[in-house]
Amino acid sequence: MLLVQRCVQSLLVSSGDFKACPTSRMDFFELIMKKLFITLFISVLALGSASAQEEDERIRDKSVSLELLGPSVLVGATYDARFKPDSKWGYRAGVGYAFLNTLGAFGGSDRQYAVMMPLGVNYLQGEGKGKLELGAGVSLGLAHESRPGYHYSYFEGNGDDLHEVHFDQEGISKTEFGYFFYGNIGYRRVSKNGFQFRCGISPIFNINKKDFDFDIFWPYVSFGYAF
Repeated sequence: MLLVQRCVQSLLVSSGDFKACPTSRMDFFELIMKKLFITLFISVLALGSASAQEEDERIRDKSVSLELLGPSVLVGATYDARFKPDSKWGYRAGVGYAFLNTLGAFGGSDRQYAVMMPLGVNYLQGEGKGKLELGAGVSLGLAHESRPGYHYSYFEGNGDDLHEVHFDQEGISKTEFGYFFYGNIGYRRVSKNGFQFRCGISPIFNINKKDFDFDIFWPYVSFGYAF
């Protein structure tokens, strides 16, 4: 043990860090602990720097996000990925939900809701964290509509011609399949820690008019995580 201590003391003196060897065992151990602490501290900094560099160079080619409006109609969850890790081309798939509840003219309520499945391809243009996003696809869905039946009556005419008129409206409950085509023109940004933000405009074109009867420019905004 004494030989080891002398060898270590000799190495420390030869490195130029100290002018003299420690003269006591306590000084020797204090010196060793200081060296170990400095070495550990430098190692932690080096590992942290390497980890940060690796995080910066990481290719985040997949993401999951919450989308408001756009192809999801109201709100939806979306999975997005590149065809290859370094490709500008990618695809998306998800599920969306929309509902509408209105008060009927004669009481009750008219309820409509739809479950959508937006599918599409997209292209990202630009360097760095922020990119131009261009895309197109189709959103498939099931739309359900329900309306309660009602009955009302009223009187019309005068004098002897006064009579009561009855009107009956049958309730409805139906579910139909429909679809519409859409485009995406927007901005996508992925931060260093993986937070993803998207926003833009989705032109929606309805060819099958009997199911979803609208052609609009629908905005969208999305928040998610890229990995």
